Amino acid sequence: MKIISSKTCVKFEESGPENPNRALLINRGYCSSHIGKKARGGIQYVSVGDGCSQLGNVIHELLHCLGIMHSMSRYDRDKFLKINYESMDDTDRLNYDYYDSTESIQAVPFEYGSAMTYSSNSIAQPRNEQYLYTMGNRRTTFYDIYALYTAYQCSCPSKIDCKNGGVPNAADCTVCFCPDGFGGKFCEDAPNFSKTLMAEAEWAEFSTSFGYDGLSEWEFKDFTIFIEAPKDKTIQVILSRMDNFGCLVRCSWNGVEIKHMGDPRITNPLICCTDHSLFNSTVTSKLNPTPVILYTRGSKQEITLKYRFIDRNLADLPKTNNSFDSFEYPL
Repeated sequence: MKIISSKTCVKFEESGPENPNRALLINRGYCSSHIGKKARGGIQYVSVGDGCSQLGNVIHELLHCLGIMHSMSRYDRDKFLKINYESMDDTDRLNYDYYDSTESIQAVPFEYGSAMTYSSNSIAQPRNEQYLYTMGNRRTTFYDIYALYTAYQCSCPSKIDCKNGGVPNAADCTVCFCPDGFGGKFCEDAPNFSKTLMAEAEWAEFSTSFGYDGLSEWEFKDFTIFIEAPKDKTIQVILSRMDNFGCLVRCSWNGVEIKHMGDPRITNPLICCTDHSLFNSTVTSKLNPTPVILYTRGSKQEITLKYRFIDRNLADLPKTNNSFDSFEYPL
């Protein structure tokens, strides 16, 4: 609740039996919630007990409570997912229900890394295979929160010049709400818990560890490597070494995200396995600076990165937007 209310205009307050229209959070051994009941009223039961083994699972249910549906139920989901209806049982059909454009409002792009997306499984597979390990990760994303920001019509009385896809923070209109990997008042600086590197024309190498032996928590801890280059250059990155990562569907314990795609807001493919196509490959970024986000909630990991810039001006790339708002980024 604190995470949501610190970035949006959505606020929570305690309410007793005198309020017939409320969310009732129950400590049960599983996670569940109906989609928000604002239209029909009544008590909405939200189960967020011990069975919710990650913070992202709890936020998943709170987002349901506030009206956000599964990504697999979006009316554009077939552009991004291959759905196998023959593998579904009745419970699966409930979770993968398809809502058309007359039944739902989509305020943000489809995102494989959304907390509202289930893991890749026999029912749903990503059309972009680089996201095989990303689906179901349950890191709460910028677009997850921005969906609430938009749906609840959050706003600030005056505009501030947010960079890198950030928006004025409706909970504190003097600062911006920033995409993952960016920080500072206007989203143009490295975030907290980061290391800034300056790329040059020749390859350089950087190694680091993150996490610690014995770490086992329900909340992800992030560390960002913030790679900068002159404004008229393009950054390239190679993730050349990964030690002690949990190679699991969902990359649910630790992983690396190289934010190289044009949209700085969206989750890029997560890497936790050395068989991933982005591991030990040259990744040419459309972002300058390029954040490389390391995250963990278990044990200690080590990585080695190589990085440089090439003589290509990102400003020369054509621009696009996500069709949900006017923010433009390199295509």
